[in-house]
Amino acid sequence: MGTIGAFLGGLVVAGVLMWAVRLGMTVRRREPRRPWPGQREPGRLPMGRKLHRLRRQRRS
Repeated sequence: MGTIGAFLGGLVVAGVLMWAVRLGMTVRRREPRRPWPGQREPGRLPMGRKLHRLRRQRRS
């Protein structure tokens, strides 16, 4: 019984991991694409963002 339980547990874990990967791919498709480096002027902040907030995001 222990071997069968371990096998079934492994199948459950594999199924959950496959579901999580598919969910991540779906979420990633819905997100807007990041701009290429040449799409905005260098040295300019994106519209609508404060400088300290942008710096905090870059650190993490």
